[in-house]
Amino acid sequence: MQPITMFETHFKTAQAMLKVYQLLSSEEDLTATNAYVPKLREMMNWEADEPLTLLLNDMFLGAVRENANVSPTFFGKPNLALLLRQAVASSCSAMDVFFPSLLEAHLSKVVKVRQRNFLPKSGEVKTLFQDFRLKLDDLPPFLEEQDAEERWNLLSRKILTFCQHKTLSNVEGISAVMMMLGVQEPWHQIAAEAGMQQTALQNQIKTAVKRRNDIVHRGDRLIGDTEGQPEPINLAWTKAHVNAVESVAHVCDALARKSIRNLTEEPETAGAT
Repeated sequence: MQPITMFETHFKTAQAMLKVYQLLSSEEDLTATNAYVPKLREMMNWEADEPLTLLLNDMFLGAVRENANVSPTFFGKPNLALLLRQAVASSCSAMDVFFPSLLEAHLSKVVKVRQRNFLPKSGEVKTLFQDFRLKLDDLPPFLEEQDAEERWNLLSRKILTFCQHKTLSNVEGISAVMMMLGVQEPWHQIAAEAGMQQTALQNQIKTAVKRRNDIVHRGDRLIGDTEGQPEPINLAWTKAHVNAVESVAHVCDALARKSIRNLTEEPETAGAT
């Protein structure tokens, strides 16, 4: 499965949460006295004294019956906000899947072509690998392998294993992944392709990731305020940040594939064996 397909598969949960929120959300006080209810009772042959909760907006009309054991307050903003929080968490989880898979799909090609020069030595990549070490037990496979290409494959797998334990789905991690795949000045290019100002786009990703952490670890409460009320959240804010995540993933996929195409067209003179 292609990395972007894996992203879309996981990202569907975020999209579904937003759609369900919009279907169930209503600004009206929809009680059993609403003018629509008698007509519904007649159409569906429901008893006149059965309590009903009506859900109505521009996209959806629904009636919740008594045996559902759900009060009208269940569909209030505090409960529906849980859908928005889940959308944020799910969009970030899609990034958690996407960027490691993007690296796994393309890194071996970069290593094969660039060999000893494959790893940028500055910026976020340097920070990512500052605690990378090869142990004595790691050396025999490299020394015993006669095929040079297979030695580079061994190194690729070692790098990928190391990255499995690193966070690649934040601003710094995304930059490191893209630089490893040969994309120069990643966020400059990502923002340009997404049609956004670089700082604004980075801030949206930072904010989405931080909000996901608050949601998952503290029920969307601030650090040190675990007994307080969750932070307010609304549809506009959620859609903006979820859409930013989707845009970044698609742009990164396109930039990575372009970089690999350009790289494999270059003469393979990047390093010695």
